[in-house]
Amino acid sequence: MNLFVKQFTTLFAISIFANFVIAIPQIFTDTYAFCEYEFGEKKVTFPDKLWTISTKDFTLHYSLCSSVQRICHNQTSTCLIQKNNNQVIDLGHEFTTDADEEFTLVSQGAKCSSNYRKNYILKISLQCSDSIKSKPRLMSSEDDCTFEVIMMKPDCEPKCTEIVAGAYLLDLRSLKKTFQVEVDSKKFSVTLCGSNRECPNEIGACEILQNGATPLASVESQHFNYDVTKDELTARGRYKQGRVVRDVQVLLKCNWDTDLANATYKKVPVQGKHYRFEVESSFGCIKLPQSCVVSSFGNLHYDLSKLYRSQGWTVSGFPRGKLFLNICGSLDQPEGVCSGNF
Repeated sequence: MNLFVKQFTTLFAISIFANFVIAIPQIFTDTYAFCEYEFGEKKVTFPDKLWTISTKDFTLHYSLCSSVQRICHNQTSTCLIQKNNNQVIDLGHEFTTDADEEFTLVSQGAKCSSNYRKNYILKISLQCSDSIKSKPRLMSSEDDCTFEVIMMKPDCEPKCTEIVAGAYLLDLRSLKKTFQVEVDSKKFSVTLCGSNRECPNEIGACEILQNGATPLASVESQHFNYDVTKDELTARGRYKQGRVVRDVQVLLKCNWDTDLANATYKKVPVQGKHYRFEVESSFGCIKLPQSCVVSSFGNLHYDLSKLYRSQGWTVSGFPRGKLFLNICGSLDQPEGVCSGNF
């Protein structure tokens, strides 16, 4: 039997919201425990998350770490719900590693209705590439009894992405816009993810000159870094040719109303080697779950996660209007109830 190890580390979250609407994809409100699978000598850690894939005929649910009883109404780890009659099909109570295929998880469920000599099977192939989608994809299968899913490996970091706290993927692959900055007769052109048409081939950032362009950062070197302690997201890159080394850093300042705007150049003591920019972007608005456990002076710990309500809490008694807040999760209010920036 393949070795399957589960190690859970419980996390909690608390979020208080007043007079705003969440509308940015860089907001993370769910918190997860974790489990661990062993593929040969390599261990891979997964968040205890419910994954859902919807088609025109059915909805597929699965969790690699725990039961999906809340959705599937039994202790199974994965199920399929048909949309025409709401029939629930058990696809398996446990995932195991496939001995024949590397980085593949398999679950075996109930007898297949179209072939009683077979059981329903869900196969999950873990892959990694710069083009892989962050959400699982259902692939075409050979028969009605087997379902195959391609899923991004949890430790996979495609170009222009970063994983924070082992569970939250910052995906900036769609941030392919170019911004220009002019200062002191200098003109810079910067693309944060991908090539820049104003720069030489395979260059993402450059200084525009009358007779050409000076490379500042190559496409190959582009990456993002999120500093949790400072709540700062920076895009970085460098260019190296012989002894010539230049590096670029772009701080993405939170602005909920724009993808990319108001870029500025920040002078540094050593000119010609280090280039620093700031630009406003909604991609810089990142919200991670916070601890939902509070402690008293008597060394007592209180878990506030049970105070979460999908519609939040309404506090009345204010001279003008009401206060809407939530604890340990996002505030899901109808449009128009809460407005303004985060």
